[in-house]
Amino acid sequence: MAGTIFLFTDYYPYGKEEVFVDNELNSSAAEHYDIYVVPFRKRPGIRPLPSSATLVEDVVEASFFTRMRAMVRTIFSRHLLHVPFEKPRPSTLRHWKNAVGGIYRGYLLYYCIKKNRHLYRDADLLYSYWCDNTLIGLALATDEIETLTETPVICRAHGFDVYGRQRGLFFPAREYALSRVDNVISVSRAGAEYLREMYPRHSHKISTMYIGVEDAPHTRHLFSPQELRIVSCSNVIPLKRTHLIASMLKRYATEHPDVPIHWTHFGDGVCMNELKKATSSLPESMTVTLRGATPNARLLNEYALGAYDIFISMSSSEGIPVSVMEAMAYGIVPLCTDAGGTREAITPDVGVLLPLDVEYETFERGLTYIIKNWKEMSGKAIKRQRAYFSLQSNFAAFYRFVARLIH
Repeated sequence: MAGTIFLFTDYYPYGKEEVFVDNELNSSAAEHYDIYVVPFRKRPGIRPLPSSATLVEDVVEASFFTRMRAMVRTIFSRHLLHVPFEKPRPSTLRHWKNAVGGIYRGYLLYYCIKKNRHLYRDADLLYSYWCDNTLIGLALATDEIETLTETPVICRAHGFDVYGRQRGLFFPAREYALSRVDNVISVSRAGAEYLREMYPRHSHKISTMYIGVEDAPHTRHLFSPQELRIVSCSNVIPLKRTHLIASMLKRYATEHPDVPIHWTHFGDGVCMNELKKATSSLPESMTVTLRGATPNARLLNEYALGAYDIFISMSSSEGIPVSVMEAMAYGIVPLCTDAGGTREAITPDVGVLLPLDVEYETFERGLTYIIKNWKEMSGKAIKRQRAYFSLQSNFAAFYRFVARLIH
């Protein structure tokens, strides 16, 4: 094997989220490494890991004593005492909860690593899939555990962990955590630029590497003349604004009764009841199917069957959306808000970008433009995904970077 990597995730392999971690570990580039996957939280269900990966349940199975020890250390931590002096400072009760919870997460991870340091001493790389409070724990570990002081630390940076302040989140001890990280790898140029502006002292260690999705089979479906087949895929939470998709499509269907519309949404979340209510009464020419949480393989199988023509997202915040990459891989033309790094995936020849404060007239023009130019845009969407967001080539480039870092 080329080296030993400890990969820190939020839930993966538990639950259905962090699909991009699954994609990465199942790429041919990752199979040359011994990878220990360390999730922080559990959810029902567990995905099989590739043969090169091993699940480490130190944190999710941490004892009551370890958790209490981490909490006590948090309360008396210099990092917590420093929170009121951070810039920007926490300004809401939620921020203060984030501060305590974030430092606690760091200490819990630190104590779990320390307890099992005989395993971690073999690490060639400590790799967090998120630029979140996991970094506090890795900073503490490399500061205080002798066998890890020279071990490089890297992290990816996506959406909430980049634009936390915009989403009402607060990450404590950020300067301390970033000072112990060797490389922060943003999945979008927009995210990298934002982080450099926020943390100029660490700008030299912030770079961009795109993640990717599997290239679709060399098959193309034809635009349906009988029905406009719309698809969306996201968690049903406030920042994804699925209710906006509903309202825009309902008005479009009302004003264009000669264009039958079927909208399918994949995903679930706290706003599902609101979405069900928004789609309970529809124009005669419109139908809606809410599919809920769906395994990624089933979703991509439907894409492969040519079941959808246009992908819509009204998200108010993104890193760089994997859902858009997946749709483009199958020639589904995107119509999305200009959030985060979305514009790095969607250029004018492959889709339409809408302003974040999108109004119906702009949405209508965008949808009409795609309908008229669908065939050409569909083919170019496939080409762009393969050129910039191909799983094998992007992860191969990432692991070449890793090889240079650890040897």
